Amino acid sequence: MDVITRNLLALKILSPGFRARDLDTNEIVSVKSAAYRVALLDTVVFLETKRWQFNKTTYITGEVQSYSFSLDSLAIEGHDYTIGESHSPLEYYERSQLTGLLGACLKGGMRPSIEFEDYTGYGFYGPDTDPVFEAADCLDPSKRYDILTKLWVEYPQCIDALVHIANPYIHRRIYQRNAENCYLAAIAIAEKKLPPDLDGMALWSWIENRPYLRALHGYCILLWSLGRFTEAEKVACKLLRLNPPDNTGVRFIIDDIHNKKTWTED
Repeated sequence: MDVITRNLLALKILSPGFRARDLDTNEIVSVKSAAYRVALLDTVVFLETKRWQFNKTTYITGEVQSYSFSLDSLAIEGHDYTIGESHSPLEYYERSQLTGLLGACLKGGMRPSIEFEDYTGYGFYGPDTDPVFEAADCLDPSKRYDILTKLWVEYPQCIDALVHIANPYIHRRIYQRNAENCYLAAIAIAEKKLPPDLDGMALWSWIENRPYLRALHGYCILLWSLGRFTEAEKVACKLLRLNPPDNTGVRFIIDDIHNKKTWTED
């Protein structure tokens, strides 16, 4: 029996197996093998033992040799942006409010605003189409997942698809690695073109910034729920610094995270 080693990127978790992109050939394949620990966006080394085609879909079976998350496997162009007006935290807070952790996160004066281009997915399938909103409004979890995974495969710069895939997994421990992979990928895609020394604001009022801010917020909550308090606090402070008006309410939880208070759903 011939065995072929495949390097795959998991694009959709199935039962059983997963749909993947062959990183060497760019072919989309459906893996029909037990792979319960493989998470969405994992890079998988797979030992293929059999291949067949049915209804234009290529199927493979074999054995998972290893799996891990690697940003290098994504190879997705980052988000373009422009630099807008500068703002000060004092536009949103009285000086007396900037104490403790909030004050530490928002120290400094005027900083430029970052305004991302539109990668929300609105209009991707035609005028006035909004697949992310359609998915969010869908009551069927399986259909919602199908809409979002399809959108991201076809439009990988749409990080809001990844964020909405990840969100339901935050509270389900066996799936939390799926959430972490999605949040990390979304954040990395958004930040890919940002200079490492750019200390700017990505304000919620600029609508195209919201997917990035949602990714950071979701990642913060996930880290907190996993008890990774130091990492969660770092992300919370970053989110506050990026968006001082704090539309996601991080200022109300950062002290609890700092004090290592156990996360609860309420």
